[in-house]
Amino acid sequence: MIKKKLWLIVSLLLANTILFAQRYNLIIGTYNSPLSNGMYLYNFDTINGNATYVAQVPCSNPSYLTISNNKQYVYAVNENTIGYLSSYAIQVDSLKHINTVPTLGLHPCHVALSPNNKWAAVSNYSSGSCTLFAINNTGQLLPSIDNVQHTGMGVDTTRQKSPHAHSALFSANNKMLYVADLGVDKIYRYDLTNNILIPHQYPYITLPPGSGPRHFIFSQREKCLYVLTEMSGKIILYKNKKNTTFIPIQTISTLPLGDTTTKAGSADLHISPNGKYLYASNRGKYNNIAIFQINKQTGRLKLIGHQSTLGIAPRNISIHPSGNFLLAANQNSNEIIIFNINKLTGLLTPNGNKISIGKPVCIAWL
Repeated sequence: MIKKKLWLIVSLLLANTILFAQRYNLIIGTYNSPLSNGMYLYNFDTINGNATYVAQVPCSNPSYLTISNNKQYVYAVNENTIGYLSSYAIQVDSLKHINTVPTLGLHPCHVALSPNNKWAAVSNYSSGSCTLFAINNTGQLLPSIDNVQHTGMGVDTTRQKSPHAHSALFSANNKMLYVADLGVDKIYRYDLTNNILIPHQYPYITLPPGSGPRHFIFSQREKCLYVLTEMSGKIILYKNKKNTTFIPIQTISTLPLGDTTTKAGSADLHISPNGKYLYASNRGKYNNIAIFQINKQTGRLKLIGHQSTLGIAPRNISIHPSGNFLLAANQNSNEIIIFNINKLTGLLTPNGNKISIGKPVCIAWL
């Protein structure tokens, strides 16, 4: 009888610990404004798609967040003129600041983590450079170990007077880093050797002039590369040819059919967890999400519809790990709109829930 009571007590304690540890599972990065300051923690209900506020973590312009694969640490760029990168330990009801390091560049807008959690790569937008940091086993950022400076310009005399590194991705084997540069219409390729970024044998992928590559994503074990171009509003699909060169096989617009003149302001793209659909956000005139079906064999895209984000300037969109919900962060209307995802059709439906928050620009899930 005593053993049964003891087991019951232990079970209740474990249950309470688990519930308490799951107090929040959504982190939102914002630009500083009268309505926002730092990162915000929310609990997201996966049954009805409702979000409940938990806490605020003061931080200067955390415009892009990345969570380590072990779910223990958060890394946030501080998108100021003089850029910084900050690391935080994930705690039950808050984030504990670990340290902050300079990014050696201006206005950092993106941070990528290597799959093994050993390196962080920051894209400095205004200075057109990428900085590599090592991370120790406690999540602390060590001083920068390499910095690569892009050069050149593009055809657009307003947006492409100089390089503008906008995002980066590590390869799955931790041996390469890809960096998209909006200012020079290239995706640079670097070998990560002895903690140094060395230009690959095929050092970059060249996009059509005036494209402005912003974000990109791999699929099918890095055989397919989807590049979202902010300025031309297109997605370009490249096939990886034996890990040497990338061959463009499809270019498709994110805009409504027939529109070839609107400045899209395309911002973000993600593939659904089931690999069947790709979603890309447009700001500018449309403020919508383009929805594509992915051909399982070829990787090619088919446009199947658009969904208004019900707000202004969807800088970031994010899909819940379950694949049931998509959240659209409308930067200029100060709210995140929550959509249900139909897994059979890929289409989106607003479920009536939203998060009112100043200048939301990045969403990260635990």
